Amino acid sequence: MITLIIDGDVTCHRACRYDEWKKRVAKKHGEFVQITDLDAEGKVKPIKHTKEEDREYMERSWANFERDVGDLLAKFYTSKMIMAVKSSTNFRDDMYEDYKDNRRKQNAVLEAKGETRGRFISGIRHLAVSNGYAVEAVGMEADDYVRIWAEEYRAAGKEFVVVSIDKDLNCIPGKHYNPQKKELWTVTEDYATRFYYQQLLQGDPTDNIPGIPGVGPITAEREIAALKTESEFQECVVSHYIAAYEDEWYELLKFNGSLIYILKTLDDKFDCDDWEIVKEFRG
Repeated sequence: MITLIIDGDVTCHRACRYDEWKKRVAKKHGEFVQITDLDAEGKVKPIKHTKEEDREYMERSWANFERDVGDLLAKFYTSKMIMAVKSSTNFRDDMYEDYKDNRRKQNAVLEAKGETRGRFISGIRHLAVSNGYAVEAVGMEADDYVRIWAEEYRAAGKEFVVVSIDKDLNCIPGKHYNPQKKELWTVTEDYATRFYYQQLLQGDPTDNIPGIPGVGPITAEREIAALKTESEFQECVVSHYIAAYEDEWYELLKFNGSLIYILKTLDDKFDCDDWEIVKEFRG
């Protein structure tokens, strides 16, 4: 029987339906949907809801979560699943205070406009753990747990499907399912490896991780496209880091790599010291 390895953060977020949130806000404004109010000084005034309205929305969101999980299991004719959600700790936050700062700023803007779904998403995450649907990825991210489990299942020769909308998980070979687009596809080992090295070149703007200045997804893919072996990928990455960062290339490669790399085991970490090209340049 196939096992679904589920990115619980995505599942919790999707459970707090935005269309239901808009309807909820619309009730505060009558016939016309107006997401925000302005105070006497012209500043955005967050929309407030009663405890009863909050409870109703939370109950609907939890019902959505349970229904979504049930639909996933039914789609793949299985009763087996494992799910991870983020915890309050993540080693990447300790490394880099601006990690995912873009998202925090976006969320702050949304909250100022009255879009406070974030606290409900946190509540669904807590319910998922307390009701036995999910475990917290303590000290790391849900993505790390998803990859760790996927690697364990691959090593054991067991069937699995990674369920997420997060492109970062394309570094995991195997079957993937996007519940938003309802798309199922297979990530080959070659594609997963190429995707990973492309990320080292381009960074991840969504998570505020720098890469090579001026290198975006299209350029990164083009740089890697003609290469065949992993050592060639590594040479390409190192040459770009040296050209961009000169004497600081090694430190920045280690830094970016540690943020981008999704762990394969609980005690895993990014390490480029065994790359032949790194040994060559560092002696």
